[in-house]
Amino acid sequence: MLITTVGAYSSNSYITLEEAEEILSNLGMRTDAWLALTADSTYRVTGTVAGPFIIIPGINDTLLLSIVEDDEDDQTVTFTGGGDEQDESVTLTATQVCVIINDQTEGITATPTVDNKIKLSVVTPFCTLYIKNVQKSLNSTLGLVIGSYPDLISYKKEYMLKVAAMLIGMLPLSGRRIYQQQTLDFPRTSVVDYNVIPPEVKEAQALIACLVVQPNLDKQTDISDSFYIPTGMQNSVVNSVQVAGIMTVKSEASTNVDVNITSRTLLESVSGVFMLPVYMRLKPFLTQIGRVGALIAPDDYQELLLPPVDETDLSALDPEIDLDGGDFTP
Repeated sequence: MLITTVGAYSSNSYITLEEAEEILSNLGMRTDAWLALTADSTYRVTGTVAGPFIIIPGINDTLLLSIVEDDEDDQTVTFTGGGDEQDESVTLTATQVCVIINDQTEGITATPTVDNKIKLSVVTPFCTLYIKNVQKSLNSTLGLVIGSYPDLISYKKEYMLKVAAMLIGMLPLSGRRIYQQQTLDFPRTSVVDYNVIPPEVKEAQALIACLVVQPNLDKQTDISDSFYIPTGMQNSVVNSVQVAGIMTVKSEASTNVDVNITSRTLLESVSGVFMLPVYMRLKPFLTQIGRVGALIAPDDYQELLLPPVDETDLSALDPEIDLDGGDFTP
């Protein structure tokens, strides 16, 4: 879950997923890979059994689905048999099964796959699909396992946005943080209004997630014998970041990996091309490198920070700060 409370310890993003989607769409910066993720956002589960399917009334003629966790929105799909009495077994193709499911449900879409299996999707991308146990269950006949099927695509995008927010903190930002126990690097003293995250920072986070983080995650190659280290960590370790000559993401190959592998400097290569729009947006908030003097250690300005943000009571903020138009999101 993305938490965007400004200046709070629990904050892990400057924007919600909905805001990120709107930013990328308005800027025209959505990649084919990002759009492919979006296209899969409604998919939930595919049955493991291929049709045709034999339906026997009173034996395996009922399917219980829901897009709400409790029982208030249970949707029961009933399959009838063949013959005049509708009590004889009937054999249905995958397409026929999907038509019956779609006729008796709302917010759920069943489609046949090319290999005659049943694929279930939801109309609203953020919904979770629940396949529930019921008497005379048809689940095993269709190969649909009882359980909950959440929106994994949104979870993946939210993770990429969290990484992007942290990468912004690796930039040579001017100023300092505002609040004690502040997790993210904005708000800062270089921003006039402490309670509002600059739109440039929000745009930069969305761009980094789409143009830098996703390619890095997608292009990792399984080249290690270790089953206990994530693939990305097996391949390389990011040890520095730079944008447009100021910040470059560099990775160090692990000891058991050929340094000439294509994925070893992926972030570095894409940064050189795609990070320029990020740099142009964040330029007002970047410090000058090489100026006289040393950077202030965190302990040296700890006393200058405002009290921690009370995540349940916004009145804990400095009363002199204007709360109008605040960007607090629970």
